[in-house]
Order: sequence, then C-alpha cells, then structure tokens
Amino acid sequence: MRLLSYILSFLAIFVISPAIAQQRPVPQAQVRKPIVGVKEMKDLANTGQAEAFSTMILTAITNGNRFRVIERQLGNLADERALQRSGTVTSRNPQQRALAEGVDFLIYGTITQGQTKAKSDVGGTLGLAVLGGFLGARNTPTCALAVASLEIDIRIVDTDTGQVRWADTIRHDQKSGSTCGPNGTIDYMALFRTAAQKISSGLTLALYPMKVAGVQPDGLVLLNYGEDTLKVGDTLKIFGDTGGACLAVDPDSGECLSKGEGTEIGMVQVTEVMPRFSRAAMITQFAVSPPTGSVARFAPPPPPAKKKGRR
Repeated sequence: MRLLSYILSFLAIFVISPAIAQQRPVPQAQVRKPIVGVKEMKDLANTGQAEAFSTMILTAITNGNRFRVIERQLGNLADERALQRSGTVTSRNPQQRALAEGVDFLIYGTITQGQTKAKSDVGGTLGLAVLGGFLGARNTPTCALAVASLEIDIRIVDTDTGQVRWADTIRHDQKSGSTCGPNGTIDYMALFRTAAQKISSGLTLALYPMKVAGVQPDGLVLLNYGEDTLKVGDTLKIFGDTGGACLAVDPDSGECLSKGEGTEIGMVQVTEVMPRFSRAAMITQFAVSPPTGSVARFAPPPPPAKKKGRR
C-alpha cells in the first residue's frame, strides 16, 4: 500500500507540474532602448557653458523616455565601433553580449555663436524725455534692449554604420525687457535649455517618426508624442502608410534620397498635450479615419477659407 502511494505521488509530479508551469506568466523580453552619449562639445564662441550644455542635452534625451544615456568616457567613432566588434561593449545586435554598455549614437556639437548686443529703445527714451520735460528733469537716461544670440551646429552619428542620422544648426535668440539705464538681463541658461530640447526632439523624430496612436470615439486623434515635442496649436499633416518605399536613389552611391510618406489624408491641430501623448482635432476633411501607425509631420496651418462676397 505504501509502495502504491509513492508511485502515485511520483506520477503526480510529472502530471501536475507541467500544468502549473503553463499557468505561470512568461516574462516578456525587454526592448533595449538605444544608448546615446555626447562625444564632443566644442565652444568656439567661448561661452564657458560646453559642459553644462552637454548635461542639458542628456537630461532632455532622458526625459523623452525613448533612449538611455551614457556618461562614461567615450572614444571617437572608430574606437567605439572597434569596441563593439571586439565584444568589449554591447551594440544593438541582440546576439552580442559584453560586460560594458556600448553607445549607439554619438553627439558632436559646436557652439559657434553666443553673444549679447545692446539695441537702443528709441520709443522708451523718447517717452522718458517727454516725461522728464514735464517734470523739469535735466538728464534723460537712455533706454536699451539686450539681445542674445545662440548658434550651435549638431551632428548625431550611428556608431554601428557610421552614418550621420541627423544634422542641423540650432539658432535661438532672446530679448530682454527694455531697461532705462543699465542694459537688460538675459537668461542664458534658458537659451541653452531650449537648444538642448530642440536637439533631443531632432534625434527622436529622426529615428522614431511621429505617428497616429489611435482615434477616440469622439474623433480626436491620439499622437505618440507629448509635451517634449508638441504644444497646443501645432498643426500636422497625416500620411497613409507606404511601407517606406524609396522614391529616389542616388545613381552613384545607391543611397535612398527620399522615402515615400504616403498619400496625405488630412490635417490635424493639437488641442491637448500630455507628458507622453497628445490629442489633436481634424481640421480638414478626412476620407477615412486615420489608421493607427500613420505618419504625422509638422506643417503650416491651412489658409482660411475665403468668404463669398456679395455681388
């Protein structure tokens, strides 16, 4: 009898255990986010803010939640590619394993302009002169505006292929309020933060185009980008999916010069911005509801409809 009990218990292990294993949820594989690092930030304008600006770029990219950033000492492009091939660091290749994290995209930047100019505020000066005449003042102070200009050249390079994935010149100006006496003040760090946000958005959109994430029952279109890229009032064109067909090929290099965006199916305007997504209203006629995955690109608003005049 005892032997029979042992046999039944032994069989139960093989019968019940697989059933229990099937009920356990299988953990999903985590998607590896690309890693970005700032390789070089030259300061030809001698602003003294190259290091702080590099930190701002990495912070803006981190807040976008589509990349990870790395702050180890980075080699040049050839060094990083050699480390990937040797297996010393990881790459986007899922078969590759290493002890250290590799960087997928290197950021190269050059601050080419950072200056402040004072411009006279004729209106303010004239107003004070008139007021001073009434009050009997002898000396009228000169009113001025301070104008700061920032210009930065940026290149973002794919370490796996050596291809420049995004390049642009970021320009930003800021004016101070009119000050009668000393020059007005400028928030220089706000200038750099705005530029850092533009760099983060440029990198993200170059690799992950803005797309339709869905359409609500009330007709509002959901977009897969939020407050880091969009603001209320932005207008965008929606394109149907073409599968990324190449429309033009360079005859010498074989490089695809232009990929099809698909047929334009309508325009939307952003009405609400959330941290991770946005809502937009259709402002032109859509023949069909925009399919999930349709590409959305910034575009100027459509011209207002002309009013019919009386004859």
